[in-house]
Amino acid sequence: MQYTLMLQDKSTYPRLPISQLRKTMAQSVDRAFASQGYPVTMEQELVLRNLRNCSDISQTDLAALTGQDRNNLSRTVAIMEKKGLVSKENSETDKRYCKISITPEGEKVHDRLWQILEEWRFHLFTDIPVEDLLKFKDTSEKLIANMDRMGKHFSKSRS
Repeated sequence: MQYTLMLQDKSTYPRLPISQLRKTMAQSVDRAFASQGYPVTMEQELVLRNLRNCSDISQTDLAALTGQDRNNLSRTVAIMEKKGLVSKENSETDKRYCKISITPEGEKVHDRLWQILEEWRFHLFTDIPVEDLLKFKDTSEKLIANMDRMGKHFSKSRS
């Protein structure tokens, strides 16, 4: 079933099932982790990955890197802290600031999660030509750039 959006100039654009793709992808990754004994979500893996690349980062900066809002990230970090994957340290000078770090256990778990993700990607991309994947990547990057521009435009129009 193909959905289209009609524009004033009669051009048509396909409706992209981005929400369904993201939801299905997250469920698939979560199942892949769980099947190997890791009750970690795709969002939690993303937090671990960013903490490995940027050690000792503020919760605000981590939220920006992962694309999560601060409240959602706060819940995610609390769950991960209970699992021993991350540690959270409040600033003594500014109670609003807290530093998030990956623990040695978190690093060990992330090493295994990365292996699971590599296998998952191998199965995901089976029977899809590399040229198609590169085209999809290029198109996705253009859509992201357009949305960034739109965000700046709409931010100015509200001022």
